Amino acid sequence: MVIYTKEEQRFRGFEEFASLSSSVHRLHPAALLVTIVGFIIAISSYPYTAVSVLIPYCIFPVLLARFARIPLKPLITATVKVMPLIIMIGILQPFTDPVFFKVGSLSFSWGWIIFISLLVKAFLTILANFLLISILGIGGLQKAMKSLGIPPLFYLLFTMVYRYIMLLLEDIYRAMRAYEIRSGGNPKLRLQEWGTVPASILIRTYEQGLRIEQAMKLRGYDPAQPFGQVPRISFKDIAFILICISSFVMFRIFPISVLLGDMFITGFKALHG
Repeated sequence: MVIYTKEEQRFRGFEEFASLSSSVHRLHPAALLVTIVGFIIAISSYPYTAVSVLIPYCIFPVLLARFARIPLKPLITATVKVMPLIIMIGILQPFTDPVFFKVGSLSFSWGWIIFISLLVKAFLTILANFLLISILGIGGLQKAMKSLGIPPLFYLLFTMVYRYIMLLLEDIYRAMRAYEIRSGGNPKLRLQEWGTVPASILIRTYEQGLRIEQAMKLRGYDPAQPFGQVPRISFKDIAFILICISSFVMFRIFPISVLLGDMFITGFKALHG
């Protein structure tokens, strides 16, 4: 019986989204990978104090998920669960930055702006990566790497690590459940068992990985051609890349959110004299 942990169920749920049928799923995998990488580069190119100029970039993941028929809620939930790590990295910035700015009679540290900018950039970057996995799946991501000329060792190693982690999560959950049942409901390992239990989990996972590899070879798996022939990129894929990248460049050159804010303030002043 296969037992899934919550983390594994989440990642397998992302891969299930890759089996959906939509115009985005029919794009070449390399087109999506190049676009997401361009999106991340565009966000990372902004200075560390940028906040409002990043707002237009929120449109891209929303539209991409909408056209791919993927619900945003599980992706946002998974992204939010990663954010505490980002908060731990940048939380000291507001207290260590000596530069202040004033809003009316109140003074604020520039560290808060830097901290908020870090959160926004991290949120959009992590969300884009989860969206990429949800559309392509692990297999589609590897096809994209192969079509872009990335050395086979890289994406084969990526596959092996990902699959081994999934097997390891299953074995850890299965072993801990068995230990809890046999120890009378105590889920914590005793000190003298911290060597034998983890070692047995690793050995069992390794052996199971070998059995899976043997089964794959018996079914005709070829490491030199793990995905067969990858289709060539089409004009539609190139057009998708150009439109998205051009939008990112336009957002980078023209601060749309600032321009809209200035127009709103000017119109508000005109209406109220």
